[in-house]
Amino acid sequence: MPAKEPEEAKEKIKKLWGEHPQATHIVYAFITGGRTRELSGLSDDGEPHGTAGRPVMEVLKGSGVKDVLICVVRYYGGTKLGTGGLVQAYTKAAQLAIEALPIKKLIPRKEFDIKIDYSLYEPLKIYFEKYKVEILNEVFSSEVALRISVPKQYLKEVGEYLKNITRGNSLI
Repeated sequence: MPAKEPEEAKEKIKKLWGEHPQATHIVYAFITGGRTRELSGLSDDGEPHGTAGRPVMEVLKGSGVKDVLICVVRYYGGTKLGTGGLVQAYTKAAQLAIEALPIKKLIPRKEFDIKIDYSLYEPLKIYFEKYKVEILNEVFSSEVALRISVPKQYLKEVGEYLKNITRGNSLI
């Protein structure tokens, strides 16, 4: 499940305990923070040390996915798996979770506030689609104020286009 901060991961784990109060263990691993400040955590939750959280974390690290929490909810069924069996079971559960995960590649972006004339609004929306610029907020008054998010790889092109189309009159 998505988790951008360790606190968010911990809240989701707490919620899982509320949903599964009879569970024997809720083992987890998370990696948050993307490229800027990666933070991670894991828990064996009472399983023998290194048999649960560590295998889940290894699968998570190997996937390259960030801002994710993997939780495995276990109900003891009466059969002891042993340390090797626990490692295999938690590894497999984490692999299945990663396989089921809808993955979205994060693109580094920069946000700007701009003001433009109404006449430029529609042409800009068409141009923005080409360069994957997202309009985060729009305010229509005597002019159009936009909060935009530009992929860093297109900053130069978008900046030059805004300068040209507004004849240097767009406020950034």
